[in-house]
Amino acid sequence: MYQRPDRPRTIGGVLDDAVRLYRVSARYWWLPSLLLALLATAAESYYALQIGPRPTPGSMMALYKSPQMILTFGIRMLLTVYLYMVMQVSMAAIATGADLPLAGAFRKALRLLPATILGTIASLLASLVGLVLLIIPGVYVFGRRASTSPRRSARSPQAGGSSRATGGARPPS
Repeated sequence: MYQRPDRPRTIGGVLDDAVRLYRVSARYWWLPSLLLALLATAAESYYALQIGPRPTPGSMMALYKSPQMILTFGIRMLLTVYLYMVMQVSMAAIATGADLPLAGAFRKALRLLPATILGTIASLLASLVGLVLLIIPGVYVFGRRASTSPRRSARSPQAGGSSRATGGARPPS
């Protein structure tokens, strides 16, 4: 099992610890990684078989809008999150020096899955709200600047637009 260092290490010691931690942890993450790779390969193969050898844009859009494809994608994403959680739980146990068998990591990740899904949804909603709160004022400010900048440049002497140069005429508003 991996032992955390009791005092600061040199660069060589840190690299040695990193290699040792990698060796210890490999037996815990290879199975979830393999399952994740098989899942991705199976899903991509399924998508390719559904699309056919010469897809048209219309056939691809019809396929991606189908309930079957949406369900397949949802299951794939759920299993991907679960398998990543298994790897994270295993790595956390190894880093803290706990002895957690791989089956225990699968069980613990399954217990944490609902909270992780809710946390992911909350994070996505917060990101969406933040993005909207940034975009709407940005579009407003851009629109205001774009609508007022021709008047400013026509009046400013730096832009070559003085009231004398335009004969006192003002641009239409």
